[in-house]
Amino acid sequence: MKVMGSAVLALEVIVLGLVMPVAHVVYGYELATVVWVTIGLSILCILGIGAMRRDNRTAVVTGSVIQTLVLIAGIFIKPFLVPAILFGLIWVLAVLLNSRISANSSTQQSDADGKSDASETP
Repeated sequence: MKVMGSAVLALEVIVLGLVMPVAHVVYGYELATVVWVTIGLSILCILGIGAMRRDNRTAVVTGSVIQTLVLIAGIFIKPFLVPAILFGLIWVLAVLLNSRISANSSTQQSDADGKSDASETP
């Protein structure tokens, strides 16, 4: 989850920065509002990248909260809705793949431990 979650949040910072001019120029949202929302969400994403270094549970909770906040911002500033939905789906996929990988690696570890115990006893 560390690498995949960090990559999702890093790309989200870039996309939010690219959506900012679209929200102001095309959709006519006030520049100050768009800039402050983008800066706030970007800072949260960057702090979330730092939180990915901790255990998986902290990473999943932190990333999920950030994705929820981006979705809420997307409800009020419409151009943010597309990246919010896109990165929300990518986040859900990352969490599901991480849980699948963790379950598979723990199964393989328990199989390896069982085989080594069986080979040691005569």
